[in-house]
Amino acid sequence: MADHILNTWYVAAWSDEVTNKPIRRMICEQSIVLYRISDDQAKALADRCAHRAFPLPKGRMLGDSIECGYHGFTYGPDGRCTKVPGQTTLPERAVVRSYPLHEKDGWIWVWMGGRPCGCRSQRYSGHPLDE
Repeated sequence: MADHILNTWYVAAWSDEVTNKPIRRMICEQSIVLYRISDDQAKALADRCAHRAFPLPKGRMLGDSIECGYHGFTYGPDGRCTKVPGQTTLPERAVVRSYPLHEKDGWIWVWMGGRPCGCRSQRYSGHPLDE
């Protein structure tokens, strides 16, 4: 893996590219899936099912959740597994990473680094060229 600056915001897509149909993007050699939920918020998750690493954009949307097209594991907008076919209990480790996201001026920005701690540098404050 190449060296990338991860603790910063990256443009992932134009706002109008992201709909309720999942799309894939590769940012800093990390594959993510972008989609919109029912209230029109954009979401970004790691693009691999926690079960068999199947690409999530090849699945389908079920309400605000995305269902893996391989075995049907279903993930909510926060990346947590909400359904496993044939099971009543959910595996605790069945989680995909959810990326912080901000939509502004027709762009969707994604934070590729570690979990934001609320630090000033991790809150979206606009593009440096806005100033």
